[in-house]
Amino acid sequence: MKPLRVIFMGTPAFSAAIFNQLLHLETRNLIEIVGVVTRADRPEGRRKVLKPSPLKKALLSIGKEQLLLETDKVKQIHPQLKARQADLIVVAAFGQILSEEVLNSSRLGSYNIHTSLLPKFRGAAPIQRAILAGCSETGVTLMQMVRGLDAGAMLKKAVISLPPYITYGELEQKLIALSESLLEYLVTQASRARSKEEFEMQFEEQNEEEVTWAEKVEKLEARIDFSEHIDSVAQKICAFDPKPGSYGFYCVGKSDASQNPSELKRIKFFGVRETMLFVQNSEFEQLSANQSPGDLIYSEGKCLGVLCGKGIVSLKEVQPEGRNKMPFNAWLRGSAQQQNIRFV
Repeated sequence: MKPLRVIFMGTPAFSAAIFNQLLHLETRNLIEIVGVVTRADRPEGRRKVLKPSPLKKALLSIGKEQLLLETDKVKQIHPQLKARQADLIVVAAFGQILSEEVLNSSRLGSYNIHTSLLPKFRGAAPIQRAILAGCSETGVTLMQMVRGLDAGAMLKKAVISLPPYITYGELEQKLIALSESLLEYLVTQASRARSKEEFEMQFEEQNEEEVTWAEKVEKLEARIDFSEHIDSVAQKICAFDPKPGSYGFYCVGKSDASQNPSELKRIKFFGVRETMLFVQNSEFEQLSANQSPGDLIYSEGKCLGVLCGKGIVSLKEVQPEGRNKMPFNAWLRGSAQQQNIRFV
């Protein structure tokens, strides 16, 4: 059977990982990658040095720069896409809206790897929103691309359970692994289709009544307020690890540092070890008597974690401003006044 001619579109590290899976399919002679589309290089850092996207780096690392199509306006390269005479366009986290003519510039259409169980969490941040919502499961959906945002018909899903305290970074890696079997299924089914219309008969429309949205994460969302319910605090820390990174402020002493902002020091939080939910008259509730949210709770000289609404959260790692990431307990041991530290 003749390999399918495939154009791939993507941008971030997630896209680079999916591209590597397509390369594996190419080595098995299931596909031939005939084009790779990514955003143009962008200035980064204080010196504004132009940096390529992670997908472009992956492509250049294997010496296939002849496949590269760079653009911040994909509509402008429609003629080049048509010239590649592709059977399929595969998209993963490309980050640009595709016009109707681009979507239809291959024989069988355009298909997207979306990291949620559609129609739940359409939009830019499905992985983080699933963690923030406290979902017990999520997954990957292979869907047809249409003009509406993540609104296309679905070919196949893969489901994964979410263990407690899984972070955004950890879950993304698991979803990448799930995607490999979906890509192979897409290629296998497309190879058997004699026309786009025949291929589309295998797809299932989304139920519009079940749609939820995964809006882009704003940096202010990552500010941790320890007076919130313990579940909300833990979900935020996990959902924003490693990026953008949840953060807060701390001071030393029991004075009201909010009246003197110069006493506050910024710190980032990474990962949750465990949470201890209060029940009436429990040991944890008694230990926190006369304490305020943000205070460290100790038992027999050992720090259990930070007091939140309805419980205590035990942190894995922190990164004080201007320093490297380190275990939370190691950071405490390095402070001469560790028992007087409080988060605000």
